[in-house]
Amino acid sequence: MHKLNHLLLTCCILGSLATPVLAATPVLPPAAVTAPVAVATANTQTVKKPPQLTRSQFAAAYEDARLISLAAGACAGTYKNKATALEYEYLGEYGWEITPQTVKKDGVTANFMIATHPALPDGTDLGIIAFRGSSSLGDWKQNFKFDQVNYGGKTPAEFAKIASSPAKKGDYPKVHRGFDQYVRTGFDLKLDLNLDGKEDNLLDLLKENPKMRVLITGHSLGGAAATLFAERLVSMGVPKDQLPVVTFGAPAVGNEAFAREYGNKINLLRVRNTHDIVPKILYATGSNYTQFGKEIVFPLSNKYSDMSHPISLYYDYAVKNYYDTVDEGIALGYLPHTPLEKLTGTAPLVAVVARPLGSEADPRYTPNILRFVIHEYKSLLPRYTFLTSTEDQLQQANLQQLLTLAAKKKARYLIVLEAGLKQAGQTAKYYTTLNQAVFNVPGGTLLTMNASGSHVTYDKGVVQTAMYDMLSCQKDLEAKLPFLNKERIQNW
Repeated sequence: MHKLNHLLLTCCILGSLATPVLAATPVLPPAAVTAPVAVATANTQTVKKPPQLTRSQFAAAYEDARLISLAAGACAGTYKNKATALEYEYLGEYGWEITPQTVKKDGVTANFMIATHPALPDGTDLGIIAFRGSSSLGDWKQNFKFDQVNYGGKTPAEFAKIASSPAKKGDYPKVHRGFDQYVRTGFDLKLDLNLDGKEDNLLDLLKENPKMRVLITGHSLGGAAATLFAERLVSMGVPKDQLPVVTFGAPAVGNEAFAREYGNKINLLRVRNTHDIVPKILYATGSNYTQFGKEIVFPLSNKYSDMSHPISLYYDYAVKNYYDTVDEGIALGYLPHTPLEKLTGTAPLVAVVARPLGSEADPRYTPNILRFVIHEYKSLLPRYTFLTSTEDQLQQANLQQLLTLAAKKKARYLIVLEAGLKQAGQTAKYYTTLNQAVFNVPGGTLLTMNASGSHVTYDKGVVQTAMYDMLSCQKDLEAKLPFLNKERIQNW
């Protein structure tokens, strides 16, 4: 029976995670897809949205959406395993400093990303520790060590001693042996979370700085590691409110006794989608594994994706989830409308037109891509005005008409952005495109023109490809308009 369970588990995991030969269809859901809903599972808190959220309820949902989006970007970068990953370059635009790490101990290799930020607008210091999911043979070896070890202790030495002792019988907390080994390797991380140039002791740093928070996150195997790492830190005396935990498509880490005794020790937010089998995969072993924590489920439709587990999919949904939450806050009157104009300051005024790429662009995805691009350009420009008219008029307007609109606003420059998602012929491949043209106003002299396109793949979703296009165009824009915001911390 043990061999049969092992074979079943192997087939399920490989079937759910195998990279397809051809690029799969894009995974960002169309605007018509409803916002994520929370559901209840065994030993999981039930999270239901009332017909209208109170202000405090919305504040909690908004904070969740922000953390989910940030965590998804951090997790996506871990698979690149280098500081030059475009996801890290994007976070760097908002003041984050990224340090990828690989730690080897007792035959276990663990991969992490550490991100630090000098300060957030509310004065809170925030760091990120992101655990990479399965990406190597060594990672898979850890996955398959699914027998359980005893859990307990308050120090790394006690953790190891209890885990290596003979498994206790009966209703005693136990966790996945491979995940636990992976996590204990993480205590050899080299950290500089307060950016003083000196190596920090994470435990002491958090205790001495009660306003500091460290987001612990991970995808798949990394999500399981993030859960146990946070549990270990809390056992060592760190208040759980300093350790928000967000995981994506993560399997269960322990048995029912562990979930009952330790489940409420951390603030765990588990994110999965309706077709991802990895969060339930360990149930197939016949062992006693139970999920816990608050769960948010993204409603993945088979019509829009033939994948269910990659972090690229979760990143796309996380960004849409954030925008959906913002829209809900605006509709309820809890958030202000995002201004189409920012006129304060002395920097030159820039008029911006953002419109779909054309009739050939996929209408299901273009609004989401445009919104992402618009948000980023608003954070980049010190003073701006987005030109508005009816959608058809803006789509059909020629350069002279756009220059006339910009001149009426007394803008000095005009940026024309065209973005969208296209299908490559009759194939199942898609690619995002961003066109950017910058003109003087009112003369219409062309200062620069760029076009960037990126293929959507298993490892790089719609948001990531749009991000690549945007970063490529903005590098040239920064060379032409030196007054742009170099640090966008206040807009994160």
